[in-house]
Amino acid sequence: VRYNTEFHRVVSLGSNVFAQCLQAKPHSSRQSFEILNSQSIIEVQAVIQEEGGLREMATGADGIVTALKEEGVDTLFGIPSIHNIRLYEALRKEPAIRHILCRQEATATNMADGYARAGNRLGVVAASTGPGTGYVVPAIQEAWGSCSPVLLITTNVHAPKIGKGLGVLHELEDQDRLFQNITKARFKVRQGDNIHAMTREAIRVALSDRPGPVYLEVPTDLLVVPASDAGGPGSEDAQG
Repeated sequence: VRYNTEFHRVVSLGSNVFAQCLQAKPHSSRQSFEILNSQSIIEVQAVIQEEGGLREMATGADGIVTALKEEGVDTLFGIPSIHNIRLYEALRKEPAIRHILCRQEATATNMADGYARAGNRLGVVAASTGPGTGYVVPAIQEAWGSCSPVLLITTNVHAPKIGKGLGVLHELEDQDRLFQNITKARFKVRQGDNIHAMTREAIRVALSDRPGPVYLEVPTDLLVVPASDAGGPGSEDAQG
């Protein structure tokens, strides 16, 4: 609510500036705009200072990154794409987590696997919807056979379109079933789920008892949903 109030105040200032520019004389419109624009910048800065700064709302992607940091993850392997770019935006804001850019998803997963084995810790890899996820199957199978704790974070099409067969870019029906027999559990985030809690639970499962790979799927639209709109803990849809 606080964020929305601040935002609307700034937008209102912008609207007033635009209206004043429309009323300016044609021959002096450019000069008038420059003057009004300077005034608006000062006014907007005053609002931001008065309110203590505009606060960016935490998103589902931020929830994932926060969970990774809380669980001690400091390295992630992967490839940015149109589907998971929001996750990468959240990673960019977290200097505590280093990203290793890879050339192919299977290679990225093998690197995460090797990282997990060499350091006796969790390996994390980021992939993307459809083909990007399919490429990691052989590497996840290798991690499964060697009891290597690897967390695969991947995306899917927008939540309301999953399973509808609409031909969305890179849509793959029952994408998670690719990993049914080669992961300890499959976590599929859906509307209302607590992404932060599910990420932490996925990590716990990967590392507990006999370690092994775990699948975490997040629809692209839920990466940008405000964290405040998420459901409570315990709503994860995990399948062994």
